Amino acid sequence: MTPGRDDRGAARLRRLAVPGAVGIGGAAAATAALWIGLDFAPLIAAGIGVVIGGGGAALAMPAKPDPEPTDAERVAASLNEIRAGAIAQGERIRGLRSAMWRGPAGETGAEAKGRLMAVCEKLHGVASLPDIASRAHVDGDLLLLHAIATETLPNVVSLAAENDRMYPSASSEARIAIAALAEGIGEQARILSEAVGRIESDVVAGTSRDIRQHLEYVRARFAKLDIEDAADFDRAFRELEP
Repeated sequence: MTPGRDDRGAARLRRLAVPGAVGIGGAAAATAALWIGLDFAPLIAAGIGVVIGGGGAALAMPAKPDPEPTDAERVAASLNEIRAGAIAQGERIRGLRSAMWRGPAGETGAEAKGRLMAVCEKLHGVASLPDIASRAHVDGDLLLLHAIATETLPNVVSLAAENDRMYPSASSEARIAIAALAEGIGEQARILSEAVGRIESDVVAGTSRDIRQHLEYVRARFAKLDIEDAADFDRAFRELEP
């Protein structure tokens, strides 16, 4: 036998050791209890003991690990999470109700809110394209879409929600400062929308980019923003580093 087979055989023996001990011990104990304690006939007691021991062994048998998902299943799961993230963030954006998002004085806020919704719509649309659903594996396009849907966009929406919460009770001066932050939120949303649109164009054209290209593109655009109140994009994309 080869060493590999020996290892597999030893692993199988270890896996069966506990169930075997439970089964033999249970069968012996049940047989003794029925024969000696309850005065069953030896053959009947032994038969029942074997059944009880076998049941105990089956219960003690370690469960087989779930099979690893296929590449197609990983792609499908990633796209499902992207669409779910887009829907969830869209609901949060629709919940922004303070005056900073509407009316003549809130034109910048209204534009920012519209850009946030545009990101959600684009994310959901790209994740629903048949051409990306047929990808052979989770590639750079899917990784970036997933990061935007589950990390980056929620960070930006959280900034908007925090400003929305503070605006109604703020002083007149503070309201002006809070409303001014909507421009930065809108710029962040614009960059995310451009990144998703870039992926959409590549999908339609039948091409794709690796995650390094995507990260360089997004970071270069965020680096141009002079915004104090910004989401932590490096943290969101850190796990995607090649």
